[in-house]
Amino acid sequence: QVQENAMAAEEAGWVATEESKTKGDSVVSQAILLTIIAVVAAVLLGIVLGVVISRSITKPLSLVVGLATGLSAGDLAREMTDETKDTVRLRKDEIGDIGKSFDRLINYMQAMAGTADYVAEGDLTVSVEPKSEKDELGLAFVKMVAGLRKAVGDVAQSAVNLGAASAQLATAA
Repeated sequence: QVQENAMAAEEAGWVATEESKTKGDSVVSQAILLTIIAVVAAVLLGIVLGVVISRSITKPLSLVVGLATGLSAGDLAREMTDETKDTVRLRKDEIGDIGKSFDRLINYMQAMAGTADYVAEGDLTVSVEPKSEKDELGLAFVKMVAGLRKAVGDVAQSAVNLGAASAQLATAA
């Protein structure tokens, strides 16, 4: 009977070992499955974040590139809505800083174009104040208006002199 008990104990041990191995295999399989799911989820999240971040950078930058291209061709972006401009200039990062700088540039160029229109219409009373000592366009406008004022003054003085000479010739004749 001792031998039977020993064999029964051995058999129970083998059964317990087999059950333990089965449970261990199940736990390992579940761990591998969870790891695979976590890795796939992390990769998908990385892709989604990459696309979102990429678009949040490329969309406003493409708008700025379009503005720069237009400015280089003389387009002062008068038809662009403030809502469109705000998609760039209201950002709190470097892209927003670029947008604000472009906004100031466009406003400056529009003001200079307005001044040029006044001068073209013969209004030499316009006042141009360069933004800095490096403001080549503003300094050129100051010189141009001063030169035009002098030229108009010279023509007016010549007309006065011609009128006086004509009057003298008329009285002499």
